Amino acid sequence: VREATRLAKEAAEQAERAPAVHLQLGAREADAGEHTLDFALEPIMCGGSDRALQEREQWASGCNLLALRPGLALAYKRNEATLGELEKAGFRIVGFEDFLSGDDQVNDEERAILTIRGSELVRGGGGPRCMSLPLLRDAL
Repeated sequence: VREATRLAKEAAEQAERAPAVHLQLGAREADAGEHTLDFALEPIMCGGSDRALQEREQWASGCNLLALRPGLALAYKRNEATLGELEKAGFRIVGFEDFLSGDDQVNDEERAILTIRGSELVRGGGGPRCMSLPLLRDAL
């Protein structure tokens, strides 16, 4: 991941715009400009396989998650089909209220999605990632 981040930063510095990462379903590699990033990709369909749910949940920021650490993210609780797809992919769904109260814990090695209500936030046109400020993190 560090190497992928370094390569993406280098490509962004050389380009006028940040590089796009292109991937194909089932691919193991992602292409970022001239560089190939070798890490496992697990595409998860926003809204699952139902076209109507895909459109509804995309509109409701179902694919807009805030990564808190590798394997842990924050998402809207309302996007049930997307959360179901994440659960099928091995993520445990944890209510944020339960997490904050200590009624439910997330282990350091566990893959989980913390869910927030956000019914009013989504009306503002953004998801958890869009409504966050950039974070300065220590290197892993």
